[in-house]
Amino acid sequence: MRRQGLVDKAGEVQSRGQVGQVQTHGEEIIKMKLYMVRHGETYHNVLKLHQGHYNSVLTPKGIRQADLIGERLKDENFDILYSSDLERAVMTAGTIARHHPDLAWMKMEQLREGAKGIYENQPYGADHEEQKRQNVPGWRFKPKGGESWAELWDRTVKFYDELKLKHDKDSVLLVSHGGPLLCMIMRLNDHSIDDVVNYKHLNNTSLSIYDSEKQMMALYNCTKHLENLAD
Repeated sequence: MRRQGLVDKAGEVQSRGQVGQVQTHGEEIIKMKLYMVRHGETYHNVLKLHQGHYNSVLTPKGIRQADLIGERLKDENFDILYSSDLERAVMTAGTIARHHPDLAWMKMEQLREGAKGIYENQPYGADHEEQKRQNVPGWRFKPKGGESWAELWDRTVKFYDELKLKHDKDSVLLVSHGGPLLCMIMRLNDHSIDDVVNYKHLNNTSLSIYDSEKQMMALYNCTKHLENLAD
């Protein structure tokens, strides 16, 4: 199992370890560098409502968060940008992309948040009774009309496996949601879906970076660009 490293409250990796085999594509080492950003704060985040595929938009604070992550990343040299096609991710990605006017940008359904089905627009916890009734681990719970964490994991891992083959030497920016990004980070750390309980929820506009060549998380859930942002 590859160690992710110790993370301080700003998200900087303090110690690093690397165990296991280096990823390869044929005989070549994969050198992709992956930058992962969660969208800015939305009205649903503030109201503590399930979003899923619902198109909740950024609050004024969320727009400012997107401005700040854009400033943080303005001098990076990205080869391509992939984002979820949901509005909150598109707004965040668009703000970052203003600093990279020639950057190719692909909006992908595969990067959407997990679908919450009948619980979209409902308060957090509205699904607890149904989870108890189904009597399954949380990652296997599937809301009516929605996705389970296991299904979200499968589509996210499939997207990543295709991504690393297509962009094995590129610097790739992903702007997505807490669920898919957490699944991807767990996969990168050689963890499985049942390890989700051991991971911290990703913060709005947090930045995580994975270096494929070095086989390590260089940064995880970092929000130092928000340190001076007033509530």
